[in-house]
Amino acid sequence: MMASAGAPGGNPPSIYFNCGQQGHFARECPIGKGAFRNNSRHWQSRQDKEREKEEDFKRIKEWTNNQMRKEQEQEEMKRAEEEMHKHETERRKVQLELEQREERMRRMVADVERRCVQETKRVKQLAEEVELRTTVAVARDLRAFKAEIRTDIRLTLATNTKTLKRDTGSSKKISMPICWMKRG
Repeated sequence: MMASAGAPGGNPPSIYFNCGQQGHFARECPIGKGAFRNNSRHWQSRQDKEREKEEDFKRIKEWTNNQMRKEQEQEEMKRAEEEMHKHETERRKVQLELEQREERMRRMVADVERRCVQETKRVKQLAEEVELRTTVAVARDLRAFKAEIRTDIRLTLATNTKTLKRDTGSSKKISMPICWMKRG
């Protein structure tokens, strides 16, 4: 087989396909000594090129698969991180709600304690007032009772004095010590 590469008459000379030299046909090739003798080198190189293409294709396919696997892993990592972030956000939200609830409870407890202290003071004041009123009432009742007793004693003494005067016939007054009655 020949290819034209610049012969006389405007055509380029011929280049032999097997040996790559100009000026002869395949059957007259000085290297190949006959038709298509070195053609096996061409087919061998063509098979090598096909093998290289297949290997290149395999490498490209493997590289593409690796890239896709890496992208999938990255996407999975990204999803996992997003999921972790989501869970962390939810955990923080729940934690914040718990802290807010605890703070409300602390405020409520403090308010109840403050009210209890105020109520205790008020009850103590009322108890002191009641005790004071009771003391005043008892003192008033005791004064009234003391006055009644004095009156009873004076009446009794007066009655006894009259009886004595009649019995003794004397006008002498019996004086009894009633100094204890004059104290209050």
